[in-house]
Amino acid sequence: MKTLRGALGAVVVGACVLALAASACGDSFGSKSDEQTSTSSPTTSSSESSSGQQGGGGTATTSGPMAIPCGEHPEPSSAACPDVCTGGCNNGKCVISCSDDNACPSAIECPAGMNCQVTCTGLDSCSDAVHCDDDFPCHVTCNGEAACKNFTIYCGARSDCQMTCGATAPQSNCLGAHMVCGAGECHAQCFGQNHPSMDCGDACACNGCS
Repeated sequence: MKTLRGALGAVVVGACVLALAASACGDSFGSKSDEQTSTSSPTTSSSESSSGQQGGGGTATTSGPMAIPCGEHPEPSSAACPDVCTGGCNNGKCVISCSDDNACPSAIECPAGMNCQVTCTGLDSCSDAVHCDDDFPCHVTCNGEAACKNFTIYCGARSDCQMTCGATAPQSNCLGAHMVCGAGECHAQCFGQNHPSMDCGDACACNGCS
């Protein structure tokens, strides 16, 4: 009897040990599974957050040329000298020379990407208009008999623009001349009684002859 009771006790003890081991293993596996779940969850959340930011964000862009401060302008190109620059080129400035009588009877187009200097010194040498580049300075000098009579300067959208009515034949060199300003600086300088009319528009600075 004692032997039988001892055997039964050993069986019960063994069963309890097995049950405790199974319980411990189950807790261990359950704990590890929970840890893996909690670890993978932030990864998924981080990925969703990144995807959402890329989809809803982005870098702001502008659809046109950026605005620049009044009186400033970009560096001109000096790679080549176009044929229209009859007076040559110098450090990115195109010089258009209208020195003969009736030299430039049709509209003058300043080349893109360059500063533009138009010199009108002949009789009625500049009798139509000049169209300036949108971004680069444009300067017209009228210094001759009726040199810029009824002449119009169309300033670029953002370019600085100037008209100088010189001391030669001051009674007629800018007779009936006109300036149509853009958003840049727009000025007229006069040495006689004939002053160009000014359409200042949106010019950041606009000064005519007094």
